[in-house]
Amino acid sequence: MVPIAPFIAVLSEVAGKTIDKLNFNRHKIGSNELIVLLFGTILAGILISLPVIRPPLPDVSLALGAALALMIVVSFGQNYFDFKGLSTTNLAIREPISNFQPILASFLAFAIFPSEREIKYVAAIVLGSFVLYWGNSNRRFRLQWNAGALYFLLAAVCSAILASIYKFGLETLDPFYLLLIRTVGILALAPLLMRQLGPRLRKLNRKQVGYGIAGGIAYLIGNLAEYYSIRDLGLNFTILILLLGPSLFYLSCALVLKERVTAKQVATSAALLAIIIAVSL
Repeated sequence: MVPIAPFIAVLSEVAGKTIDKLNFNRHKIGSNELIVLLFGTILAGILISLPVIRPPLPDVSLALGAALALMIVVSFGQNYFDFKGLSTTNLAIREPISNFQPILASFLAFAIFPSEREIKYVAAIVLGSFVLYWGNSNRRFRLQWNAGALYFLLAAVCSAILASIYKFGLETLDPFYLLLIRTVGILALAPLLMRQLGPRLRKLNRKQVGYGIAGGIAYLIGNLAEYYSIRDLGLNFTILILLLGPSLFYLSCALVLKERVTAKQVATSAALLAIIIAVSL
């Protein structure tokens, strides 16, 4: 049986990022306004879906409550460090540092969860991360460790920690409730990062709002699919499939935005797909 959930997750994430890029490039939406639109749409989608899906009510223990509180704090930290990094340096250093995240997330899962101790997945994630780094590398670019690079590294560490928190939470919590709690937590803490956001939200035009809602729907589907994949198929297997995301995003930008795709990026996509097939056989 072909595992569908992680592929839905990666395709939805690519769709969401492509829509975001269209909104940035064509409609000049601000990053803060977009974040509120995205998470507001996710929250609305969950609240509409809950009466229809009717997931089982969770049995919240002290350990689960502590994990959920930690999830909100770490999620806020991830967004805060990413936001600070973007405000202090250029975007070019973000991708090389983000390639560190799947390796750390995989090693954390291997150390914490006995069910995640399959060497082939960890090895494939490490190999895939290096392939991804090679595909995104540029000889003219040299990573310089400044404040912005440190913020991006901290954001990657937070993202890796979040993956294990998701795994723990999903052992007793339905994906819908996990996403609901995370989304409400981020929206509640968002004003700490964003000043004078209300007036700027009121100035958004219809296209900015429409693209923001479309992106939010894509992320809603992608996040739920990712959580179901982590719960049913395992964290390290899900991480491995999600490695396809950056390469597919470049291909999507080539098709939608007519951006140039290099032979190196095409080779990266093929190599990652070959790794996934080899490990899955």
